[in-house]
Amino acid sequence: MEHTISKTRASVNENAPSVELLQGQNKLVCLVYGYSPSAINITWLQNNVSVQHDDSTNRSAKRPDGKFSIKSHLQVQASEWAPGDTYTCHVEHITGIVTRDISKKEITEETIYFDEKRISSCLTAPSRV
Repeated sequence: MEHTISKTRASVNENAPSVELLQGQNKLVCLVYGYSPSAINITWLQNNVSVQHDDSTNRSAKRPDGKFSIKSHLQVQASEWAPGDTYTCHVEHITGIVTRDISKKEITEETIYFDEKRISSCLTAPSRV
């Protein structure tokens, strides 16, 4: 009698993560969701340089649809974020790398606002001679 044993691999669906980068007061939040399998790595960059931060990344949570979600926070003080600086949420998953950037825009033009009521009253006031 002859028996054959063949190797079998469990079928795992690979789903690429969706990534959103949100800005709060003194904090950036990277939301990563809809991915599988659960192994994932999130790092933060400032102007393409890795940023040291507290371990503020939650563990992957399994959703009812079998996919996973996770979020990571980065504390950013306004005094540390210069105009033109870019922060990046860098996500590595078996399906590939996804990045999202957010920048503090530089002031490129000056806008002057007028109080129209004050201007119109100045223009319509009778002149005294």
